[in-house]
Amino acid sequence: MKIIFFGNADFGIPALNKILSSKENSLLGVVTNTDRKSGRGNLLSSTPIKKWADEKNINIFQVENLKNLKLINCLAQEKADLFLVIAYKILLPEIFNIPHYGTMNLHASLLPKYRGAAPIQRAILDGKKNTGISTFIIDEKIDRGKVVLQEKISISDKDNYSSLYVKLSNAGGDLVLRSINNLKNNLPLKNQEKE
Repeated sequence: MKIIFFGNADFGIPALNKILSSKENSLLGVVTNTDRKSGRGNLLSSTPIKKWADEKNINIFQVENLKNLKLINCLAQEKADLFLVIAYKILLPEIFNIPHYGTMNLHASLLPKYRGAAPIQRAILDGKKNTGISTFIIDEKIDRGKVVLQEKISISDKDNYSSLYVKLSNAGGDLVLRSINNLKNNLPLKNQEKE
C-alpha cells in the first residue's frame, strides 16, 4: 500500500519504521510542520518527523496552513492509497478524503475513552490501570470515526508519562501495520461505543 504520513512528534516514529521495513507498503512522503526558531540562539528547529525523514531520505512536505491548494493538489497527485496521521493537526475533508482507503489515525487511548488532546496524561491522572491505542478512519467528527483495531496496554505503578508514552508509541507501530493489512483485506470496521 502507498502511504503518506502526517505528523510532528516522535510518537509516530515506530510506525514509520515498521512501514519502511515492510515489503508490502511504501512510504511516499511525510507531511510535517515547517521549521521554527527556538532556544536562546533563535536557531531553526525541525520536528522529530522531519529529522527522521531527512535521515531516511524520504520526501518531505512542510506546511503550516493545510488549506494550501498547492499542498492539496500535490497530495492528490501522489496517488496514495492511504494517509496515516499520528500526533498532527485536524485535517480538512479536502485532504482526508483523497486516498482510496481514506485517512487512518493512531490515537493513544481505547476510543471512545479520552478523545481529544492529552489522552496519556488523562489516563494517568484518573489512576487507570489500563489504557491502549486505537486506529480509526478519520471523518468530520474529531476522534469519532470507525475503529480499525484497538489494543489494551497496562499501566504499571512505576509508569509515568514518559514511560507510558514510549510503551504506547512502540505498540502503535505494530498496530498500524496490522491495521493497514485489515484495510487492504477489506475487513469490517467497528463503530465506536457510546461513551
